[in-house]
Amino acid sequence: DTTSAISFNAGLSVNTQDKGKENESDIGSGSVSYSKVIGKHFLIPYAYYSRPNQNWTSDYRSLGIGFNNSYGINQNNSINYNASFSNTEYNTNAKDRSANPDPRKDINSNANNSDIYSTGVGYNFSFFDKNLISSKFSYTEKKAKKDYNAYRGTGFNIGYTRILPIGNLKLDKTFQTNNYDDKNTEFVHSTINRKDDIETSKIQLSGRITQLIPFLEKFDPGGKIFYNFNFTEIDSSSTLLQNAAVRQNTSFNITKRFSLYE
Repeated sequence: DTTSAISFNAGLSVNTQDKGKENESDIGSGSVSYSKVIGKHFLIPYAYYSRPNQNWTSDYRSLGIGFNNSYGINQNNSINYNASFSNTEYNTNAKDRSANPDPRKDINSNANNSDIYSTGVGYNFSFFDKNLISSKFSYTEKKAKKDYNAYRGTGFNIGYTRILPIGNLKLDKTFQTNNYDDKNTEFVHSTINRKDDIETSKIQLSGRITQLIPFLEKFDPGGKIFYNFNFTEIDSSSTLLQNAAVRQNTSFNITKRFSLYE
């Protein structure tokens, strides 16, 4: 109805390569979400499932549930909060066992089984109808079969969104600190406690393709083609050097939307 909606999603991602098979996989996934407006509240509970099928490494499946809620204080101010739970379980397939007969030595098998609990609260402020400043504090706790895979982490996110003639520009920065419960004396180091400090920076520009390239309006008069440009940098520092790295990812996507009701 006018105050609620439900969404179902299913996906399949197949990764292949022409040199070797160690990175090949097919990933099936599905999710369902429900959105409801109750007064000044905008509530979204959701559930998801994912089953990656990896070649030459342990397969696993993940499922999770959670909810998000946004409460509008007034026209320019709102708060949001969320909570979620996810479970991941690994299994050692036949290919792993043939290469490594002793499952206890397979660090990618069920030693990584885990439950993750997370929650967060944030505040948003908009001004001049074209600007939005957002902030969020979060807490995450991961419980794993092996304590060296378990951690407690706190995070802080700050973001700025600006409506431009060519689309919406979003700048985003997240600071995350994870303190692990125990040392990995089996495979890594017997005396050093693991602590990761992770900084994630994002730049995103998205909108209708006609905003970016106006002359395409004759091919898309209804404005149903959208673009999204995203750049992400993850800078991880750690007390264990093998977990320290800087990763960058750039993507550009074009989406065509269809409606069954037109």
